[in-house]
Amino acid sequence: MKNDRFFTSENARQAVMIAASALQEMATLKIPNKEPQGYFVVFDARLPYNPMRPTADYVLFQEPLNQHLWPDKHYDRVAYAKAILSYRTRMNTWRVITQFPELLLPSDVRYGGGVFIEPGIVVAFSGLQWWVDEWVSTLAANSLHYIAAEAARQELADLESRGGAFLNA
Repeated sequence: MKNDRFFTSENARQAVMIAASALQEMATLKIPNKEPQGYFVVFDARLPYNPMRPTADYVLFQEPLNQHLWPDKHYDRVAYAKAILSYRTRMNTWRVITQFPELLLPSDVRYGGGVFIEPGIVVAFSGLQWWVDEWVSTLAANSLHYIAAEAARQELADLESRGGAFLNA
């Protein structure tokens, strides 16, 4: 399912670019109070979480943002940890940390910034304050959902315009 026709790496890249552009625009307003930097990771979380599967199996897209600003930081590792926590619990990381701490494992990250939305999209960003990380992750996740839904709608419209129906496609 990782590379099906709607949840693709390209669609995930477009969603991350939308979120990164919004973050860059917010920086012109001095929000956040430092130049945007960090790491995005997008998981296809439509399959149940399996701790025995390699994390790379879930990755649709990953991208550093202004990596030259953080050569000695490990935002990528933190973003992966946030994504794994959101994937495993099917909740935003901040919600798990604040409302369901009993779900936390000793190795889990304790930062907000990982989000889960139905039908199974996980996006995590790390590099700024947790609330900014969560905002930009939410924007990317919802953008991916919209892009995938639009691709599905277009495919259905194309099928219908050719006189087809889903039963005889």
